[in-house]
Formats: sequence, structure tokens, C-alpha cells
Amino acid sequence: MRTNYIFLGVVAVAAFILMEPGRIRWFLQLFRKKRPERIVQFPGSVPLKWGEYFWEGKTVLRSWAGFQERLGPYAWVSSSEPSKGEVRLYVSSPDENNQKNPAPPSESQTKAFSYLQENDQSVQQKVLKAIFDVYSKWRESYRSFLGQRFDQEMPVLFTPLDLKPLIGLSTIHILSVDKDGLAYVGFEFGCTWEEEHGLGVMSHRDHIVDVGSAEEAFSTSVAKEHASKG
Repeated sequence: MRTNYIFLGVVAVAAFILMEPGRIRWFLQLFRKKRPERIVQFPGSVPLKWGEYFWEGKTVLRSWAGFQERLGPYAWVSSSEPSKGEVRLYVSSPDENNQKNPAPPSESQTKAFSYLQENDQSVQQKVLKAIFDVYSKWRESYRSFLGQRFDQEMPVLFTPLDLKPLIGLSTIHILSVDKDGLAYVGFEFGCTWEEEHGLGVMSHRDHIVDVGSAEEAFSTSVAKEHASKG
């Protein structure tokens, strides 16, 4: 009798292993306790819901309307129509070591978002100019990589606004790192010439800290290094 139970157990485990991934996930979810949704309010009545790593929400920055809409995964183009200024909002927990019980956004993060809302246009101009200033250098380095697509995806630009058909703001990152009572804010873009690594700008107030690939927009090390300089 005992041998029969062991045999049935082995068969059950084998059947479980051979199940397709979708069924396995469904089976495991039966035994998981559903966590209650955690929601906080940000300035401007913006609700933030805790995801796996950040407080997540959406906001509208009118200054970025007319650029590409980049709300797809990995900041891919999500519409053939120009953006209306809607972007994702990711706010890091002030206590990054406690993901199970995340702390709500800090005062410095709240102030940073309020500052961005109140100075949307002027900050946009600083971010756009920073990208424009490095664009010509990037253009030469991408010439061979893009090949026949080069002139289409990295045309010659004459003003920062010429970037409109080439880039789109995907996500605003508000980091847990702050300086002088204001958190660092990152701008993550998708762009025509670098679909894999994207484009990122780190800022503090209206000062541009760094410009590079998408990861620059959420790099705590970049923010901490700048903050340490006083």
C-alpha cells in the first residue's frame, strides 16, 4: 500500500512538472494570498499604486505633447499619433531595502514632483537642449551601426525642437536620493536610433546632471555622486 502512495506521488509531481507554464502559474496562484493594493496620493491628485519595485502612476506633462508616444514596453512606440503628454510615473520607495512594506514617497520626492509640474515648460527646454547638445556627437558614432537607416533615424538637426519626431518621453523617475530638500528626477525616453538602450536624462531641479542611455534616468549612483559634490 505504501508503495502505491509513493508511486502516485511521483506521478503527480511528474504531471505537475510537465504542465505548461501558464497552468503552473494558475495552480500556484491558488495557494498565494492576494496582497491588498497599496495606494497613496501624490500632488495634483495623482494616485500611485505600489508595483513590484516602485510606486507607479501616470501623469500628463503638456510640454512633451507632440513628440512620439512611447508608452509601450521598453519605451517602444505605442501609437502612430503624436503624444498628448501622458507619461508613466515611477517613484522609488524612500526605504529601498523594504520592498514588502514600502514607505510612502518622502517630502523631498513630493516637492520634486510639484516643482516639475510647476516648471514643466522650462525644465523641458533644459532637458531637450541637453539632448540636442550631444546629438551631433552621437550621430557620428551611430553612422555605421544604422547603415541605410542612418539619415532617416538620425537626420541633421538645426534646433532642439527638431527632436520631436525622433524621441518620446516614456517615464518620469523620482528617485529616493535628494539634495537641498529636493529629490532627483530622471527622464526616460525611447528614440529612433537606439531602440534597445533608449535615452535617459538625470536632473535636479532645473539642472541637468547627466545624459546617456535610458538607465541614466534611474541611476541612483549617478544621483548620489552628484549629491556628494555639494
